[in-house]
Amino acid sequence: MPTHAKTPVKAASQEGIRAPSQKRSVERVEAILKAARTLIAAKGSAGLKIQDIAAEAGITAGSMYQYFPNKAAILQTLGERYLGQTAGMIEAKLQSAPQSRTAFHELLAQMFDQYYALHRQDPVMRDIWMGTHADKSLQAMDDADTRRNAEMIFPQVRHLFAKTHWPDVQRALLLVLSLSGTTVRLALTQTKSDGQKTIDMAKHMAQSLFDPYFDDRAPRE
Repeated sequence: MPTHAKTPVKAASQEGIRAPSQKRSVERVEAILKAARTLIAAKGSAGLKIQDIAAEAGITAGSMYQYFPNKAAILQTLGERYLGQTAGMIEAKLQSAPQSRTAFHELLAQMFDQYYALHRQDPVMRDIWMGTHADKSLQAMDDADTRRNAEMIFPQVRHLFAKTHWPDVQRALLLVLSLSGTTVRLALTQTKSDGQKTIDMAKHMAQSLFDPYFDDRAPRE
């Protein structure tokens, strides 16, 4: 789950990708990414070709190479933007820190539901992240993002847990966020109804994982 939202993702964070500064260059990069999204939504990313993206964007392939050295760089840039989107959702949820066990459980449930809905509704995001396990660069991005999200959540919820268990809570957060991605990938291979049942089961598992660590003084409701 999907930084952070306050820190814009820049293509320059990827080796070999030029970060545009002039307005025309920025517009060209956005046109390239929009074209890639259109083609992925229609045909998937497996057969995506630089020449097709250039034609869809109305530019030459040579112009594209000024900003993206290959197709993988385009997918990575889209992936980074999606990570920022999911992180922004988490950050919005944390604007009001949970003050009870029930509120914490609801926070976990909402994160699972929103993450699943986002992938269900966006075919481009779904296509890219269904293939994360096969792309080492995307996998590394996803892993790093998962750790940042866990670090973002912990300070907002630790007051509910006994201090002696804080390391366990941090470990559990990292585990749950890691498993959420795997769970969503599984749910996306199922019908919408069965997928939701899989997500609901994962929510209950995640919630029970934290129960032994609550501070006795933490309100239940």
